[in-house]
Amino acid sequence: MKKFSFLALLIFLFIACKKNQPGTTPVLKGKITGKWNFDSVVTVFRDSTGKNILGKNTYPNSNGTYFQFNTNNTWFENLIPDSLNDLSQGGEYQSLSDTSFILSGSGAHPYSETCKIYSLSPSVFVFSHRRDTRFNGVTPGSIEYIFTLSR
Repeated sequence: MKKFSFLALLIFLFIACKKNQPGTTPVLKGKITGKWNFDSVVTVFRDSTGKNILGKNTYPNSNGTYFQFNTNNTWFENLIPDSLNDLSQGGEYQSLSDTSFILSGSGAHPYSETCKIYSLSPSVFVFSHRRDTRFNGVTPGSIEYIFTLSR
């Protein structure tokens, strides 16, 4: 009887935690679809405990730099307009909720990152993602990128 109860509990937890249940589809996709121009990118350097170690650096972006989120769940980023250097990248995105999404890159170095949404209105979109790194090639940490975009 204990084994049956335990098994029933496991099945219940699995079903209760299942993502994308009917009626809970995130509505984020329709809100971020379209072209978003870069206003700025802020970088925050953190140690392995998450503590800010080097302050924040803000980089304003030049005209013509943008993110494009398409209705087919693909995205494209153009970092340097009218340049011979192709620093653009793209991939797919997937809504997790109204406060987060997954951004997957399909370039030479594929990746998948969970992004946190700080603000989203019809004219302003602010989100961030983190990438693990090693400072000086040795010390583990991360770099958080905070993007401020506008239409």
